[in-house]
Amino acid sequence: MKSNLSEHAEKLIRSLYEEKGFLQSLVDPDQQESLIQQIAETAEPAVIPDLLPILITGNKRAILACARAIHQLLQQLKPADFASFDEYVRLGYSNWRVPREPWYTIKTKDVSHLASMGEMSVSLLGLASCHTNGYVREEALRDLGKMETGAELPFLFIRANDWVEVIRSSAGR
Repeated sequence: MKSNLSEHAEKLIRSLYEEKGFLQSLVDPDQQESLIQQIAETAEPAVIPDLLPILITGNKRAILACARAIHQLLQQLKPADFASFDEYVRLGYSNWRVPREPWYTIKTKDVSHLASMGEMSVSLLGLASCHTNGYVREEALRDLGKMETGAELPFLFIRANDWVEVIRSSAGR
């Protein structure tokens, strides 16, 4: 998994999180959605950890745009990429940035929100199954186990080797 972002992707991420004044938010309320779409168009799955917090703190339109972007970016991974992607997402916790905090402190109750995102739910729950919090991983696996699209399989296979026995068992059901 290539972890270095292009300069363009880095600039878009910075723009996404820079403080906007009240007046500017009134003038261009769609700017966040536009930035998220541009980030998705970079075709760099390594940006995903920087998009995850918006799933927790964004407004409805930003959450939906973010879910679409994450789903689109995950489609680029080949089956063999998922193990290194899981490691990459987990390593993101060690060098987290303040804007990422909402995702890193997600609660199990927030996982059900991810499960309600239609076809994009598999991608979002798959990412939650990579979380460092075992309770979040377990909750995500419960919802992933209800899906039968095939897109859930890479995440379930990875969790079948989880270091927590309860999670390994959940992945095998």
